[in-house]
Amino acid sequence: MLAITTLLQVVLVQGIITQLASESYLGFRETAGKAFRTVQSRLFPLTGAVIIEFVIIFALICVIGVMTVFLPICAFLFIGLIYIWLAMFSLMPPVIILERTSVGLGLRRAWSLGKARIWQILGLTLVIGIINSVITLVCRV
Repeated sequence: MLAITTLLQVVLVQGIITQLASESYLGFRETAGKAFRTVQSRLFPLTGAVIIEFVIIFALICVIGVMTVFLPICAFLFIGLIYIWLAMFSLMPPVIILERTSVGLGLRRAWSLGKARIWQILGLTLVIGIINSVITLVCRV
């Protein structure tokens, strides 16, 4: 169930927000409905890319699970998993939506862009994680 909701969130929400942000940056005003109609043809390639992402991450998690007997190797594999997740998949929706690429080309382009900006992506991910943790703690009190 989590995989399905994540798929819907990435494809629908991030796809539409990417289009809205792009249009706003260019000085245009666009509604969510118009943004959805604009990206509608890109949702299938984005869905395919997200499914490939899930398969890659799942395969890496399985490898890490098998390698747990070798703790130092497992640690390096876990760092590699985080690197691949951040470098390739954080920029995948904007690349596929805005550059109108195929799944394969979009994954390669997102990987190339993500590797070049890995420290910015890591920093932003950590800041968002900290903000999320603080909000969660405040809401529990």
